[in-house]
Amino acid sequence: MARSALVPSSVSDPTGLDSLERKALKDFARRYKACLDAYLKMVNAIPFTQFVVNATQYQFNLLPDELVNMIDSTNAIIDSVLMQGGRSSLWIFDSYIRPAYQRGTAQTYANLSIQSTEYNTARPQLESVLFSDPYQRRLGLVRARQFELMQGLSADLKRELAQTLTEGLGRGIGPLEISKNITERLDVSQSRADRIARTEISQAFKTARRGEADEAAQAFKFGYRMLHLSAMSPTTRPTHAHRNGTLHTSAEQATWYSQDGNAINCKCSEIEVLVDADGKPLSRTAIDQVKSRKLVYAGSDDE
Repeated sequence: MARSALVPSSVSDPTGLDSLERKALKDFARRYKACLDAYLKMVNAIPFTQFVVNATQYQFNLLPDELVNMIDSTNAIIDSVLMQGGRSSLWIFDSYIRPAYQRGTAQTYANLSIQSTEYNTARPQLESVLFSDPYQRRLGLVRARQFELMQGLSADLKRELAQTLTEGLGRGIGPLEISKNITERLDVSQSRADRIARTEISQAFKTARRGEADEAAQAFKFGYRMLHLSAMSPTTRPTHAHRNGTLHTSAEQATWYSQDGNAINCKCSEIEVLVDADGKPLSRTAIDQVKSRKLVYAGSDDE
């Protein structure tokens, strides 16, 4: 009799990544505060002259090159904070994305080891996967993606803050209001950063599962499908909840996540279920277990 796939015990956090995501959000908050402090320090260093023409106006007393140099110096601080570690050791990858990716691979390893004797025999330890060339190549692609994402995030933040600053200087609104506008602009950017953190950590986990499963299926000639597990939390989207307990190919899962913002803030998970030549599960235990979970959601678009 075929052995059943492993089903995570947590209903609301089936990936088990909630703690890691919370740490990433706190890290982002600390880094964005450092960026804000650097920009506000620069604003406070700009000499202003106050005068009244119908209303209070401010004129900044700097040569254009001096202002450009101040912005460039502050932008360098932003890069040092958000791009810490550079391409080879980027902070978000080393501290959050890599652990999520390794966790996903480890769960697939455990799952396939139970269901496939050939897989278990050929790969008696997780390290045989983690140090393999295919795994390292897949991980390298994830590393490159994270660097490009953070580079874009840093560039956008620098551009937006510089535009907010120069617009305020041009309008003559003064340092206090400029600082307020910069703070509000940074808060918007941090919301985007938080969304990236939650999305990328979860997707790294799921990408790792599909990557190892695809590699193993090709090497050991077995068929499998991904069993979708919806996160049964109050903010789960109806479309995600309705997918719970359904089977899909690896490619179908990847496509689904790429459409309609499905990957954004998603807490769903997926597990590998071995199937026969006709695509029928060798064991339905995990499927029945997942389908029996109660759907409780509020219909929000948060997850």
